[in-house]
Amino acid sequence: MRNDEERSENLRALHKTLTDLRSYIGVAKSEIGAYRHYNQDEAYVKARVAVVDGTATPQEAVVELLRVGVTDKSMSPDFAVEQLAKLLRQDLPVSRRIEIRETAKAAFEAGDDVLSKVRPFLKETPQEGTAKLRASKTIAVTP
Repeated sequence: MRNDEERSENLRALHKTLTDLRSYIGVAKSEIGAYRHYNQDEAYVKARVAVVDGTATPQEAVVELLRVGVTDKSMSPDFAVEQLAKLLRQDLPVSRRIEIRETAKAAFEAGDDVLSKVRPFLKETPQEGTAKLRASKTIAVTP
């Protein structure tokens, strides 16, 4: 009888402990989720302001949002690299594109500055291409 009573008390205590832990886990998850969304929202606002101010291109803003997504684990490094590959210039050789993807994946996984590693290989926006064309015409026309 005594063994059964002890076992019953131990099971009740274990059940109470597990119930407490479950509630703590729920609170922790909700706090982490709120922070994760806040972090993404803040990154989106900063990226958008940088594009509007002209301090970043839309492609640079996307790379930063991908970095934030990988950092807060809302996307995998593989998915981020796939999205980044869509932003690369089309004139790059396949071997160079593969090298850039590998470098970017390693940077995403390590939390490094991905943008500095891929910036020279990003597509130009139509405005940048027009500005370069105007500059080259201006230089060609001036004696």
